Amino acid sequence: MLIKCFYLDDEPAQTVAPLWQLIEQAANHQLQFDYQQPLKDFGEQVAIIKKAKPDILVLDLRLNENSNGNGETADYRGLALAQELRTRMTEGKMSSVPIVLWSMLSKLKQSYNKDDTAHRLFDRVYVKDQEIISQPDQVALELQSLVKGYQLIAEERNKTTVRFHQMLGLQGKESDYLHPGISEPFATRDKYPVHEYARYILRELIDIQGALISEAVLAARLGVDLKTSSDWDKCKKRLAATCAYQGAFHEAWPRWWAFPVEEWWRNRPNRPGTLRSLTAKERVKFLRSTTRLTQLLPADSIGVGYSERYWTICQGFEQPLDEVDGIMLSFPNQKVWQEPLYLSIDAALERVGKETGWRIYPLEYERFNDLKKRIRDNGKKDSR
Repeated sequence: MLIKCFYLDDEPAQTVAPLWQLIEQAANHQLQFDYQQPLKDFGEQVAIIKKAKPDILVLDLRLNENSNGNGETADYRGLALAQELRTRMTEGKMSSVPIVLWSMLSKLKQSYNKDDTAHRLFDRVYVKDQEIISQPDQVALELQSLVKGYQLIAEERNKTTVRFHQMLGLQGKESDYLHPGISEPFATRDKYPVHEYARYILRELIDIQGALISEAVLAARLGVDLKTSSDWDKCKKRLAATCAYQGAFHEAWPRWWAFPVEEWWRNRPNRPGTLRSLTAKERVKFLRSTTRLTQLLPADSIGVGYSERYWTICQGFEQPLDEVDGIMLSFPNQKVWQEPLYLSIDAALERVGKETGWRIYPLEYERFNDLKKRIRDNGKKDSR
């Protein structure tokens, strides 16, 4: 399927062409970019985009810094244009499509990062001088997945009865293990715009650990070392039928349903205990016996004194972690089905990942400060 991508950027073609050509090549030319510089007139620009009927829209943050081929400079920015387009999508005056932001890191820091309302407008944000250059294959995959996800959501939305769980790839009784709060925002008979469903799935389910977990967290809960276990892919295939997320956007953001993973373990004959009660070595020993996958290896702990009853990962070191050895991080508006994120004590003390903007949960401050004092006094870690 050829995906039409409308790309609006005030930079001249010779400057940005290498970027979109890199993505087109990574997508085996299944993505086709239609590059244009912004028109001066805002209304005319909106009309041009509407007429083009793109599958996905890519906007630069600043559209008003360089003149176009007619010597004119737009008097609006990407945020204003995205807001107008989203409004028209909500009103049904144009089809809902993904809107992606491309910009330089310095410009994102100046305005976008400081504007919380802008974060609702874009499905994803990419940095021109970072991942677009360093990870073109992943960016191309994500752009394609965004389009496919929107199309799946639109198909479900256009049915007589909208069933949100089917947008998540769940059928029949599979929806029973969903926390009731997950679908509550869409419990009315009203049909919401496609981009509202999309934003919710991406931001509240895929991006935040809870009902869905990442591959790294899945491996941690099974006690498996991702890097050294050559049978890991085979293990994932054994779990895929019952535990893999197959809903909107799954192609680029592989996730696993947390509850069915535990259910899968509970249903194994002669299991030695629950996942939470076992160490990584005990989990992997049983996995190897029940699956005959002998090249599954247990994950090592972050350091001496750390528990091996892993349940999450350290956001700093990206290694398996038991929550008792972690410092809880704060994020706003946490839902009941979402899980807190953690930094290992060592990562917190070393301020690893501080540049990503993590903040310690307020109720953890006293414990964290006490740990620092103990280390100064005793020269060693004591997480209890």
